[in-house]
Amino acid sequence: MSKKLKVIILCGGFGTRIKSSIGNTPKILAPINQIPFIEYFLKWLDPVLTIDNSQLIFSVHYNYAPILNFIEKHRINCNFTVDSQAYGTFGAVCKAALDYPSDNYLILNGDTIFKADLKSIYEVFLAKNELPLLILKKTDHNDRYGGYKIENGKFILSNNLAEHISLGAYFISNSELINRWQLSTSSEFNFKEFSKFEKFPLLNDNDCLGLEPINGYCLESNTPFIDIGIKESFIRAQKEIPFIIGSYN
Repeated sequence: MSKKLKVIILCGGFGTRIKSSIGNTPKILAPINQIPFIEYFLKWLDPVLTIDNSQLIFSVHYNYAPILNFIEKHRINCNFTVDSQAYGTFGAVCKAALDYPSDNYLILNGDTIFKADLKSIYEVFLAKNELPLLILKKTDHNDRYGGYKIENGKFILSNNLAEHISLGAYFISNSELINRWQLSTSSEFNFKEFSKFEKFPLLNDNDCLGLEPINGYCLESNTPFIDIGIKESFIRAQKEIPFIIGSYN
């Protein structure tokens, strides 16, 4: 029997930097050519969700009711984890993993799309899954995203001048997720400890991927990639996202 894969979509952010463009609409429902972003996003995920024992999980927090309403209306096959407070990206991942345990996880930001064969990348991860596999992109210029450099054949967190940027997408095994939670919090991975989250600072990607070396899957610098987290990229996304999704046909 194939191992379980939970695909966790992080869409609990406040969307502060894009509020002037979309108002109170959650980013994952933001209009892209008058079509909600989530419709493009789900088309992008179609190949991954054909994997045996895969399941889609939406991690939500702020203003989540419109997201639930959309998914119920369109009868999208998925589950939810509703965060009662902001936990940070890695904190939200850990909460989702407690709610929906799995052998492996694919973590994705609910405002980002890039051109890649996620199903094939999962096969790469399965062949060597003792470390997280972060999807990276080569770059000559970076002023927004986390940077990583190669050291002894592994990737380590660096700075904005690094030659590779994180696309906010990674595969991680359950055992390694637990390991990195424990390294970040010095706590056991269970509901009882998680309920004490007030004693932890917000846990973000660096608290998972920046603690120890990781594996990386590097995309070329010309790989189409867009997130809609800021106004400028949201404007570009009106053309770029339909182009990326159309390129799969």
